[in-house]
Amino acid sequence: MIGHARWDVCWRIVVHHRAGLIYRMVQPKIGLLIFVSGKVVLTGGKVRNEIFSAFEQIYPVLQEFRKLPAAAAATALTPAT
Repeated sequence: MIGHARWDVCWRIVVHHRAGLIYRMVQPKIGLLIFVSGKVVLTGGKVRNEIFSAFEQIYPVLQEFRKLPAAAAATALTPAT
């Protein structure tokens, strides 16, 4: 499955090989392997600053879609009294 996200990047889900996502950034030109376990592998960086920049860009997206532990999810859904 191939698709395009809202940041002009290409992503591909590789379900039959590993439970993860291949995410290719345009700027900086970095490839990210994002796994269900939460581990992230960044590849293709020429200098350290490119890697840091790519992670700073993807981190808010990862935070938005992170899976909460069951206890935290239950309290997040409980209305305040």
